[in-house]
Amino acid sequence: PMLHVEGVTPEAPTVEAAISLGGKVDRSTIETIDIGLDDLEAAFETLDSCSEATSVELVALGSPHLSLGEVAHLSELCKERRRHPSVSFVLTLGRTVMAEAMQAGHLKSLEHFGATILNDTCWCMLTEPVVPPQSTTLLTNSAKYAHYAPGLVNRQVRFHSLAGCVDTAVHGKVPLEKPGWLRPQQLRSFSAASLHRFLRRTLRH
Repeated sequence: PMLHVEGVTPEAPTVEAAISLGGKVDRSTIETIDIGLDDLEAAFETLDSCSEATSVELVALGSPHLSLGEVAHLSELCKERRRHPSVSFVLTLGRTVMAEAMQAGHLKSLEHFGATILNDTCWCMLTEPVVPPQSTTLLTNSAKYAHYAPGLVNRQVRFHSLAGCVDTAVHGKVPLEKPGWLRPQQLRSFSAASLHRFLRRTLRH
């Protein structure tokens, strides 16, 4: 995996198990790095590389592919709403997840919303016409795609939360307010236990 979460990812019942590759390790020798709000803000500003651009023509989701849990959440965010006609709303997911999402009824609100759903491909392989030829700016909630997209598709890139991406698709404008994970009051209430519960629900799918 791209990361281990102690007690959540299967290979990481403990920190030692995650990094020892079957051997023994002294936890006191493990380097630790504390990440605070300033670090998150700096990363956000790097990824939200064209913050002066307020309008977007493409919302790109699913890099890596959306999980079933993410599709379910996205379905709720899109329920009884419609995308703005000037904004393409495109998501990528694996065909197994798509079949499960269809069976669970998650795709109905996405189709009504006006989403385009692509199977078994990656945003790092997609160019025009999936990226609208007339577009100048795209929005994503993927740090990976926000990093690579400027060089891959020669577009300005905005970065926001999943909810922010849906709001942008509806209104055609990126929210002025930063994502919730950059608001100190929400960070204080987001405990390690709540993070573990969220990851368990996501990884289960």
